[in-house]
Amino acid sequence: MRRIWAAAEAMPFAAETIAAAAAAGATEIVSLPVPRLPQLVAGYNEIPDPPADKTISGDVFLERITNEEYGAVLALAASSVQVARWLEIFRLRGSINVLGETALAAKAAFVAAAICSQERADEIFS
Repeated sequence: MRRIWAAAEAMPFAAETIAAAAAAGATEIVSLPVPRLPQLVAGYNEIPDPPADKTISGDVFLERITNEEYGAVLALAASSVQVARWLEIFRLRGSINVLGETALAAKAAFVAAAICSQERADEIFS
């Protein structure tokens, strides 16, 4: 049995596609509702939510930290390759997604290194 999947609402050319499939010998045409088509293609039963994103520019982020906090971060970067990498990524991008994995890891490292309290880190990375 030859089968074709079609979603007429999603494809303006569906009628032509169905006609061509029938002419080619398709014996069954299965129609999908529009929301199911991306799920079928992606292989999901549900379409996942996009990752959280709260990107702010570098200057806005730097305005949130004090000179003392910034100095402590620079001092920590001198002894921690990971912190130095985070700073370099931040500089290259010119912005930071404060909900991203890198920012959350940096935030935890700053608290662990006693650069700031958890409450202060939450304020900076808000």
